[in-house]
Amino acid sequence: MSDPEMHLDVADAVKRARNRGRERARAILDADEMLTTEEIAGRMQVPVEGVEDMYLRSQLLAISGNGFGLRFSRWQLDDAGMPLEGLSEVIAILGQGRRFYRLLAGGSVGGRPAWQRLADGNSDRVLQQARTEATGGYT
Repeated sequence: MSDPEMHLDVADAVKRARNRGRERARAILDADEMLTTEEIAGRMQVPVEGVEDMYLRSQLLAISGNGFGLRFSRWQLDDAGMPLEGLSEVIAILGQGRRFYRLLAGGSVGGRPAWQRLADGNSDRVLQQARTEATGGYT
């Protein structure tokens, strides 16, 4: 393979990877578990401005995408419609966005999804995992 052909192959591979990333982000943002600001405000029985304030104070996790606005995972609320205990501490460690979402939605802590650990009141293990990931470590 000549050098120009290799560059085209690499550029094509990068383009395909970006497209897969966009498709995955769109699927996450469009999933049934993702709530709009208005929907989560209704579940929490607070005004939209209250949700926005909680998001800005890192008490709720939201991710955004082109044309979607903010989306909030329904699992971050307990049965009473309040943010899970320990959620704001994990956000403080990892920040808002996809990195945090990956840990809570897709990450496993002790064999269970991290958000379930928070829902069960076991935030210590989740906080430890968040600190490890924030420093670039693996568990």
